[in-house]
Amino acid sequence: MKFINTRHQSRVQFGIKRQLLDAASVCSLLVILLILSASRAQAAVPMANTVKEQFSIFEVAMENVANQYGRDNRQVLTQLQKIEPQATALKDFAILSAYRCYLTTQLKDMAALQTALANLKNKAPENSAKPAVQAAIELCQMYAEEDPQKRDQHLARAFYLIKPTQAATLRYWISTMYIELTTKQGRARDAIDAAKIALGIARANNDRFRQAGSLRSLAMVEVDFGDKRDALNHIEEAVALYHEINPTWSNTTGLLNRAYILMSLKRYEDALKAYREVELVAIKQKEDTVPPIVWSNYADIAYAQGNFQRAHKEIKRLLEWSEQHKDVFLNSYAKMTAALLAVESKNLEHAQALFTEALEIFQKEDHQVEIRDFYGNLATAYFKNGYYKQAYAALEKKLELSAKIEQDSRGHAANELRELLKTEERIKENLSLQAEVEKSRLNIQRWVFLALLLLLALAWSARLFLQARKRNSDLLVENKELDYQRFQDPLTQLFNRRYVMENSAAIWEKIQHQSAAILIIDADHFKKINDNYGHPAGDAALIEIARRIKLTMRDSDIVVRWGGEEFLVCSFSCNAEQARLMVGRVLEELRNSPIEFSGKTIALSASIGYVLAPLHSSVKAQMSGPMSGSIKGQMKASINFDDSVQLADAALYLAKTTGRNRAVGVEKISLSQRTHTELCEQLAQAASAGEVQLKETLGPVMDVDKNI
Repeated sequence: MKFINTRHQSRVQFGIKRQLLDAASVCSLLVILLILSASRAQAAVPMANTVKEQFSIFEVAMENVANQYGRDNRQVLTQLQKIEPQATALKDFAILSAYRCYLTTQLKDMAALQTALANLKNKAPENSAKPAVQAAIELCQMYAEEDPQKRDQHLARAFYLIKPTQAATLRYWISTMYIELTTKQGRARDAIDAAKIALGIARANNDRFRQAGSLRSLAMVEVDFGDKRDALNHIEEAVALYHEINPTWSNTTGLLNRAYILMSLKRYEDALKAYREVELVAIKQKEDTVPPIVWSNYADIAYAQGNFQRAHKEIKRLLEWSEQHKDVFLNSYAKMTAALLAVESKNLEHAQALFTEALEIFQKEDHQVEIRDFYGNLATAYFKNGYYKQAYAALEKKLELSAKIEQDSRGHAANELRELLKTEERIKENLSLQAEVEKSRLNIQRWVFLALLLLLALAWSARLFLQARKRNSDLLVENKELDYQRFQDPLTQLFNRRYVMENSAAIWEKIQHQSAAILIIDADHFKKINDNYGHPAGDAALIEIARRIKLTMRDSDIVVRWGGEEFLVCSFSCNAEQARLMVGRVLEELRNSPIEFSGKTIALSASIGYVLAPLHSSVKAQMSGPMSGSIKGQMKASINFDDSVQLADAALYLAKTTGRNRAVGVEKISLSQRTHTELCEQLAQAASAGEVQLKETLGPVMDVDKNI
């Protein structure tokens, strides 16, 4: 059965925690101000290497407006006009403009929306693709667009533009909408990726309300596409957070989601108890739209338990309510359950009529996942009652829709991958902006010198100084993003080799305390992809391989583009069994789903070498590296980080030479008379001699792609 659930509320809310406002001392003499400014410009250095997740002072001001004036959209717009002078940073103006676009859409004032969009475009500097501004423009264009498919395209572009920026509110806002889009399209991995971004922002700001909302979103993706038990744990955490925020108020949406997940786990009695609880809460809180949702689920539970009389009773009152209140979605869900009941009553003609009516609204909104599940429910009902021909037809339709959803999902993913290929161009633009920063600093110094000589022109110098300081401030924000990219591979968005080289001591210290698996993953036949399909196809393949590896790992793991088509992974707190399962998942993720690029299907696979670290070995030779110093003679030693990576690379070479699409892991080293270099060069012989314990994991067996 497909049970009704509520996922996200359409109202945009800014749940922002306050930060302290920095105050600058005001000097009475302009010359002193200029000297201090020049000094600060010279001392400016790049800041953090990660995307800034904290909400800005201006975002806090917007939150206060949203909270104070609630759903009075016109009053909110008036108050935004008053605080606009505070939006001195370009990203703050982008957030303000996007919020205006949303509010004017709610008021159906399309002229005001177009004005907000035009002001935003005019604000963006020429020849500068500022990601936050461009993402806000895409968001406004989405609100102005009537074509659902084009709206989805604008949202997808906004999501990829906003991912690496420091505009926390926009990142959270766009990510939550992207969860709904990708869930509707059946793209579980992308939905979970967006949910994790939203949850990370909420946690970084200790925002319990947003944490609860993000956990709800993650749970609803997991219950449809992932582990239902994880979904239950996440929704329980969300409900508890809502209760901590306000013990006298209950979030009925979270309670409905919890009951829905219990029902998906077929814990019907627990689900009934949960739905009764949420119905009582909704009545107490005067939320009139919630009880009908509960009635629908009462009917679904009764049907699942074979209590058709009770199911008929619940459906009857739901149909009456939905028709009276013109709720087309609840009416369609009710008719779907009524169609299943008609099959149980052997009234196939009535069942088909109800089913056709139920599908109409979901076809109009292109809810393919819902339609697919409807056909699956109908096929089950036909089969259970002996109507095998009808069951076959419904099941065939379900499979056809499943294939279409998978194909559309890959098409969406391929289109969005092209957006990522523009990252390198944006980095070049940021490099140009960094040069402007240096030029601006020199200009400030020049004006300091002139100001000291021309005290009679203080007023003119002040004007120039203020303009230069504002420009310098805006450019330094871009410089921070550029510094973040220093440790980021521009194509795959993963860490780069430099990150590992500069942080290897810290990584090794963590491995020694927690243990880990160190993996080297190398794409198979990658040169043939470039030769046969071109380098853009090769870039798209690398992006997709990186995405799949990242999603297979935990958030605490380090995933690095090691060079070319090679990736390095450090998975912490990982034992031998977990490492085998992990490499198996990576091989399966890559091999089972080819990618589509420019109308061509490209098969993917990889070879993996891995080492359980820290490994302990008795060897005769010297092994050296930055983490462990030097060890000589025949003695017990812990193989250091550099040597572990070298050993994983040797295992990778063995995986390549024995057939590819497999993993070879070094899980234990016994007494050996070989040096470490000899051990790496003679790994197969050492394994045959019992000096090394290897474990081979094979990837899925498939037909060889003739295009490779």
